[in-house]
Amino acid sequence: MQQSFATTEVGQGCLLAFVGVGFMVKATTKVDRKATAKQTKRSKQKTASGEFLSLGEYAHRIIAKQYHRLVKQEEGLLQDKDPEHLHQMRVATRRLRTALQVVGVAVKLPKPAQAKHLQALTKVLGTLRDLDVQIAALQNEYHPQVPAAEQKLIEQAIKHLHKQRNDAFAEVKSALTEERYGDLKAAYKTWLEVSAGTGAANGRGRSCDW
Repeated sequence: MQQSFATTEVGQGCLLAFVGVGFMVKATTKVDRKATAKQTKRSKQKTASGEFLSLGEYAHRIIAKQYHRLVKQEEGLLQDKDPEHLHQMRVATRRLRTALQVVGVAVKLPKPAQAKHLQALTKVLGTLRDLDVQIAALQNEYHPQVPAAEQKLIEQAIKHLHKQRNDAFAEVKSALTEERYGDLKAAYKTWLEVSAGTGAANGRGRSCDW
């Protein structure tokens, strides 16, 4: 029976890196929630005319910011030359989901734009990003510090992770080019345009009744 990667010497050599990534993911999730909650507490901000924003207006502002931040990274991410595009898109997707959980009571989004439809995208982006972090940790932190004999094990682990990354990137590319993602973007674009001139913009709290 073929031995699983996790039970090999190479796999065991990667465990420390994987554990570190796990703590990082949990910590950044807490940061996202705290940041959005902190912003919501300051939701009584004033507009340029000196009037206070309604919760609906503020929700519109937060959602618009994270949505535009998300789509801005698409082209660079698909080129796969700079990992920062993936990082920023993942952050924007997670913050958008968090924003919908925190201020979602103030708006009514069309179904394709609701938080549950972001979940699959968040998952594939997260898988790819975690692999990038693991590879970078092994290459830049662990590999230079271990003896030459152990470096070969690290190199084998990196090679294995690159294969996983190729598969993960293919999933991300598929997610960003499939019809469901196109529907999600179209829903957000239409909702942002319509709600800017209806409930969210005039302070009635609920943006629009889709």
